[in-house]
Amino acid sequence: MPSILLVEDDPQLLILYRRFLEGAGYGVRMAGTGCSALREMREQTTDLVITDLLMPEGDGFDLLRKMRDLPQAPSVIVMTGGGRHLSSAFLLDTARALGARAILHKPFTEEVLLQTVREALAGGTRRSPPAHAETD
Repeated sequence: MPSILLVEDDPQLLILYRRFLEGAGYGVRMAGTGCSALREMREQTTDLVITDLLMPEGDGFDLLRKMRDLPQAPSVIVMTGGGRHLSSAFLLDTARALGARAILHKPFTEEVLLQTVREALAGGTRRSPPAHAETD
C-alpha cells in the first residue's frame, strides 16, 4: 500500500482529505506544516506528498526546495486556493518549477483528488487532467 503524507494547515481539510484517501485504501500520515512534514519524511518512507502551498511555519515552497536534499524524494502533488497577493497561476507555476508532479486547485472533489493521486503514483501519465487539476 502506498504511503501518502498529507500536509495541510487547515485541520478540517486535513481530516476530510485523509478520509477520502483512507477510504480508497491508502495509508495516510498527516502534518500541519512544511517543517513537520520534512521531519516525517526523514523518519519514514513516503511515496507521495500532497501539500498545501500557503502555510505557516514552512510553506509548500520551502518543503519542495528542502525535499531535493532527501536521498529519495517522493512525488509531490500541490494544492492551493490562491493567496491574497499572488495569483493561483503564479503559485502553481512556481510549484511546478520546483518539482511538483501535479496540481490541485481548491476546492476539488474526492474524485479529482483520487484520480490525481492514482496518476501521480503511476508516474504522472500525460493525459488530460480532470477539472480543477493539472498533471505533468
